[in-house]
Amino acid sequence: MTDLEGMKFSQLPRSLQRRIEETNINAYLINPATPKNVKYNIFKRINTGGLILEAQEIRNALFQGQATKFLTTMSKTEEFLIATNGSIKSDRMLDCEFCLRYVSFTNLLERYNGNMDTFLSEGMEYLQNIDEMELDY
Repeated sequence: MTDLEGMKFSQLPRSLQRRIEETNINAYLINPATPKNVKYNIFKRINTGGLILEAQEIRNALFQGQATKFLTTMSKTEEFLIATNGSIKSDRMLDCEFCLRYVSFTNLLERYNGNMDTFLSEGMEYLQNIDEMELDY
């Protein structure tokens, strides 16, 4: 479709214009005050087309910022690579999930009630809200 690059809508072939005009777009408006676990469940449920995201990929999308940067950096440290013998793949964020499990169990063990998804989401929230000076790889 590089031949269409730079074209305005009015310059597109009529068949493409019609296709665009007849395409439905679903939009979900989520109130900022919606609890994180509800946002997570909504995101998980609407993610049904194409590649299904792994749980950590969903958490990464919901908690962008300090938490995701910390986990990405931690997963690339020499200590992590030695501890895991470099065997944890990063292509679907499994490495970040392993780091998150470590951080969550180290700092929030008392909150673990058997539901790993919820526990790891709480871990992401913890990392997102902690003072940056307290973060340690």
